[in-house]
Amino acid sequence: ETYKGREISSSYIREALREGDVALAGTLMGRPYSIEGTVTHGRHLGTRIGMPTANVIPEAEKVLPLYGVYISRTFMDGKAYAGVTNIGIKPTVDGSFAGAETYLFDFGKENRLGSHANDLYGKKIRVELLSFLRPEQRFASLEELKTQIRKDIAGGEAYYDSQGLI
Repeated sequence: ETYKGREISSSYIREALREGDVALAGTLMGRPYSIEGTVTHGRHLGTRIGMPTANVIPEAEKVLPLYGVYISRTFMDGKAYAGVTNIGIKPTVDGSFAGAETYLFDFGKENRLGSHANDLYGKKIRVELLSFLRPEQRFASLEELKTQIRKDIAGGEAYYDSQGLI
């Protein structure tokens, strides 16, 4: 089978992921690229700065896309939630391991999640990456990081609004 004149292969999919083109990778795979796992405790920095996240450490053999921030859709308990996900090593914070850190737009809102962010630990989730926002980068301060995360969230919300998703 081919796509745009090129044979669909695992190397083609890995190439798309290396470039951060998760939309192309999803087209080639026939489903969105996703990371599945159990929500684990991180350093709780997101909670401390008012932007709690769900952290998932993928299996060691999982091929990760270009480190960066992606618009994402997270499935948990049979429901889908819009958000943004950082794939990478969090260089501003610790840079210790590669993982997925997802901010759900409705994270602490009782009306959608029916729980608080702290109730997510230990839950199995699937995070689909829909579109690349920006490469991962190191910030000079936590304040700069917070400012950029707010921009990332706004970019993700604009994407969802324009696509009519969720």
